[in-house]
Amino acid sequence: DGIRDVERSRGLGDVYKRQDLIEEIGRIYGYDRIKAQHPIAALGPVEENKLAAGRQQIRSLLSGLGFTETYNYSFIGENETECLPIKIHSQLIELENPIRSEFKFLRPVLLPRLLENVAKNLHHFENLKMFEIGNTFLLKDKFSDTPDLQEEKLALVIGYKKTNGAFLELKGLLSALFESMNITDAWFDEFPQSSAELQDVTRSFMHPFRSGQIKLGNELVGVFGEAHPLIKDKFKVKGNVALAELWLRRLVDIAQAEREFQPIPSYPSVMRDLALLVPLRTKIVEVLDIIENTGGELLVDVDLFDIYEGRELPEGKKNLAFHLVFQSNKKTLTDSEVSELMEKIMKALEENAE
Repeated sequence: DGIRDVERSRGLGDVYKRQDLIEEIGRIYGYDRIKAQHPIAALGPVEENKLAAGRQQIRSLLSGLGFTETYNYSFIGENETECLPIKIHSQLIELENPIRSEFKFLRPVLLPRLLENVAKNLHHFENLKMFEIGNTFLLKDKFSDTPDLQEEKLALVIGYKKTNGAFLELKGLLSALFESMNITDAWFDEFPQSSAELQDVTRSFMHPFRSGQIKLGNELVGVFGEAHPLIKDKFKVKGNVALAELWLRRLVDIAQAEREFQPIPSYPSVMRDLALLVPLRTKIVEVLDIIENTGGELLVDVDLFDIYEGRELPEGKKNLAFHLVFQSNKKTLTDSEVSELMEKIMKALEENAE
């Protein structure tokens, strides 16, 4: 009350707390006349902010992979909202007094501004790689006025003015990012028939057939794919463009989870390549399941390294190529043992193809 009386009597509009009054006394008395002394309380180490550390690690790794970081406004306009599913429109957070019509809503997804970056920069460069880390916003309850659903995301984009291959390159770079973060159980899956509403926000920007989910173990962490042709036309993007958007906290939490380390194998591994001619509708995850289930414990790793569709192949067919790694923790595998397993795998694939 005494402070309020002083404020009213002296007209001090910046004196609100006890600390403000003490600061005024110190200024009048003279800061140079106040003797310095050590803090009375003990100072302990500051607890590490794991999200901030993970965010910085991702920035460093993506820069090493050739990406450039971008910083965009957290707002979108009605032009961008036309790219979103209609059921999301009621959940958008509208600003009461936007600076411009292009900044009318808080963004529910990072990709619109990144696509604008691609459209502008592909005029000057043959190819580009960009990423952005930032918050996205949605109303969890369409009858609420508070942004109670705020999610920090990581978005990536690769663009080529003339050549194709952005989709497979982005997939490879995502795998390299996960490997650098010591994440060993990353894989790519197709979209289910029905998906979560939040996932649909990002999926609407993706090509219907060249897109999928990014999973770490059984945890969904993001989506990726080629840009939808209609979306490219909307943003006047010329060229081949691939996009990805990931939930940053989920990615960081999994990367920093406690892991169990195993000793280096005492016996050498054996690598074999396997090429398959399959119908275009064949799902890669189904082929992987057959290979892994048939190979058993001796098959320690399977990697898809090539997908080919061309005029040289029969109509309605595509070629898949895999690296298979065999290894035993009890002995050195012989060539005949590995060949027997390969024959078993090929027979299982042939039976399931019929």
